[in-house]
Amino acid sequence: MKLEKKGILNMYLILKKIKFSSKLYLIIFIFIYLLLNFHQKNLVFAQEKIDLIEKKLIILK
Repeated sequence: MKLEKKGILNMYLILKKIKFSSKLYLIIFIFIYLLLNFHQKNLVFAQEKIDLIEKKLIILK
């Protein structure tokens, strides 16, 4: 989780160096953050589904 936060902070600093208007790089930053957060939640959800399927298969054996 700390690595993800460092990555997000680095993206924010890079966008700040590009000298866009503050609103534009804030919107881009929020969009990237939400995209990464959504992707992370989907990975956790997919892993939980895989675990449930594996448990059902073990019970059926």
